[in-house]
Amino acid sequence: MSDRTSATRTVLGALAEVTARSDLLSRATFPFLRQFHRRRARVESQRIGRLLARVAPELVVRSGPFVGLEYPRAKAAGSVFAAKILGSYESELRPVWREVAADPPDVFVDIGCAEGYDAVGLALTIPALQVRAFDTCPLARELCAEMAVANNVTTRVSIAEHCSSADLLALPVAEKMLVMCDCEGSERWIFTEGVVAHLAGHMLIIETHDFVHAGTTDLLAERFRATHAVERIAATVDAEKPKTVDLPELEGLSHREQVSLLAERRPDGMGWLVCRPHPGAGPR
Repeated sequence: MSDRTSATRTVLGALAEVTARSDLLSRATFPFLRQFHRRRARVESQRIGRLLARVAPELVVRSGPFVGLEYPRAKAAGSVFAAKILGSYESELRPVWREVAADPPDVFVDIGCAEGYDAVGLALTIPALQVRAFDTCPLARELCAEMAVANNVTTRVSIAEHCSSADLLALPVAEKMLVMCDCEGSERWIFTEGVVAHLAGHMLIIETHDFVHAGTTDLLAERFRATHAVERIAATVDAEKPKTVDLPELEGLSHREQVSLLAERRPDGMGWLVCRPHPGAGPR
């Protein structure tokens, strides 16, 4: 055996030993770290809960497009609760919701409805609106149903589990529709070229998750380009949120407290595509 080969094996053996020891250390420490982070998240959640109860004790949305929306319990599905009660949630979309209220659709399709903030909120805002809400999470569907009851819109809100490309292609397009989608990265597969063509005369709001699948925003913007005017809206980072809303509930609070209440905890690479049909491409 050459000296070089022997030396190489010695180095590899030493690396293997270090790796093994690191693995043992990791297996010993990871459960502790997970427990630590869970405990810290629980403590932070409790702190925010106490702060919210101080400034907004009632489970009613205080401002924004869905002001007056009642929450049956202090819980959101898959997102933050405090920002929704304060009405600052997705404040980037406020101009869009004003536009929708001024020229309301007949049908609202909400893919990824969570506990019903948008689905029930819009039904409350537009009295004649029919809502078709979808979510794969059983808890989300349960909470959405409870919220529909609490706000007396059960006859106009249907809730189901899945909404696929085939389901969108089956939608009757004679009625004026608004389609909203927040499906955690699956949007690039749901809105196929066929679906885009089918919805050519209707408005869509699509939350995009480039941190899940890089290039999703560009891909969908290109797919909709021929049939819709596409507006890109970037998500505001949490640290800047207090600058974007004017809420009396925030008066007297420190910047840290304001950020805690308004934070939406969105990873980088999130935003929305607002797709408005080109003139003349109304419901067929």
